[in-house]
Amino acid sequence: MRDWLDKMILESDFEEMKSFGVNFVRLPLGYWNVIDMPGNPNAPSFDADRMGNLSTIFKSYTDYRPYIDKVMEWSANNGIYVMLDLHAAPGNQNGDSHGGCHVDTSGYWDTDWNKQWSTEAVVALANICKEHWNCYGVEPLNEPSGSINRDSLLEYLQGAI
Repeated sequence: MRDWLDKMILESDFEEMKSFGVNFVRLPLGYWNVIDMPGNPNAPSFDADRMGNLSTIFKSYTDYRPYIDKVMEWSANNGIYVMLDLHAAPGNQNGDSHGGCHVDTSGYWDTDWNKQWSTEAVVALANICKEHWNCYGVEPLNEPSGSINRDSLLEYLQGAI
C-alpha cells in the first residue's frame, strides 16, 4: 500500500491537472484514514478481518496523514481546491465497495455506534481542512443508500455538520 501510494500520487499529477485548467478535486477518504476507533461490537467478522489486514500495513490513521498533507500541499501549490470526502464510513453507508467493504450491509451503518464514529471522522476531516487554505470543505457522507432511515440520516448529517 505504501509503495502504491508513493508511486501513484505525485506532485506532477497536480501540475498536469493545473495545465488542464482543473481548479477543484475531491479527495475520497475512508474513516480509517482519519481516526482510530475501538472494535465495533456489532461488526460482522468480514469487517474485523478486513480492517485487521489493513492495520498490518498502517498501524494508525496517523500513518495516512503524510499522504493527505501531500495532496493538500501539491494542490495548494497549483491553485487547486480540495473537498475532503468521508467516502467510507464505519459500517458501510451504501453496501458498495467504495463504502469500505463490498457486501450487502442493508442499513448496517444506521446504528448509533457507527454514526458516532462517522461524526468523529467528520470532525477529524474538519480539523485537517482548517489547516489548509485550499480546503473547500468536508463532505460528511458519500452516497448513503440502501435501507438507511431518512430521518436517522438527517439527524446524523445535522449533528456531523
